Amino acid sequence: EAILAQAQRMLADPKAHSMVSAFHTDYANMGPGTRWQGYSRDPALYPSFSDALVPVLSQETERFFDYMVFERNGTFQDLLTSPVAFVNASIAPIYGLDATKYGADLAAVDLDPGTRPGIFTRAGFLAANSLFNRSSAILRGAFIQKQVLCREIGAPPPGAESTPQPTEGLTTNRARTDAQTSAEACVGCHHTLINPTGFALEAFDAIGGYQTAEKDTGAAIDTNASVAIGAASVNVKGPGELMQ
Repeated sequence: EAILAQAQRMLADPKAHSMVSAFHTDYANMGPGTRWQGYSRDPALYPSFSDALVPVLSQETERFFDYMVFERNGTFQDLLTSPVAFVNASIAPIYGLDATKYGADLAAVDLDPGTRPGIFTRAGFLAANSLFNRSSAILRGAFIQKQVLCREIGAPPPGAESTPQPTEGLTTNRARTDAQTSAEACVGCHHTLINPTGFALEAFDAIGGYQTAEKDTGAAIDTNASVAIGAASVNVKGPGELMQ
C-alpha cells in the first residue's frame, strides 16, 4: 500500500508526463533515427503529403499516449481499441475529416471504432511503418508480432530487405508481398506470422488514409487474415477485429 501511494504521488507530479512519454516513445520505436522521422512519399500517389506532416503525426501519437494515461486512466485494452484521435487542420483529411473545422492545435475527435480502433490504426504509426509508394504489411505485421505480442522472430537473411516486389500478373500489394517473401528462407516467418498480421491493416495507405482499392491498379483490397496470436490462429476481417 505504501508503494502504491508513492507511485500515485509521483504520477501526480508534472514530471511524470515526460517519463511516461519516454516509455511510450521507446515502445512505439519513435524518435531520432527511427522510421518516424525524415520519410517521404511518392507525390504522384500522395499529392497531399508534405514534409511538414511528419512531425505532426508524431505529435498526434504522443498526445494520444499522454491522454490515455493521464486523462483517460486507460488500460492496455483502451490503448488498442479507443476511437479517440487528436487531429488538426493538416492531418484531418487523412482521417476523412473536414480540415476547415480544425485549427493548428491538435483537438480530440472520435473516429469510427470499427475501422479506427486504437493507436495502431492512427496515421502516425501507419505512415511510419510504410514505404515511399505503398503501405508495408511487413513493417506493420512485424512490429505487432514482436513489440505487441512479444513473439521472437529471427533476423531476416542477408539482403532480404532489398528483394524486389514482383509485379507481373499481381494487382495488389498483398499478392506482391506474399510473392516477395516466398523464398524458402522467408516463408516460414512471413506467411504464417508477419504478413497476415500486416494484411489486416491493408485498409490503410502509406500516409494512414483509409483505402478500399489499390492506388496503382484499382484492385480491391482484402483485409481478411488468419493472425497468429499466442498459440492460436485467429481469423479477422480487418483492423477492427485485429485490435479486438
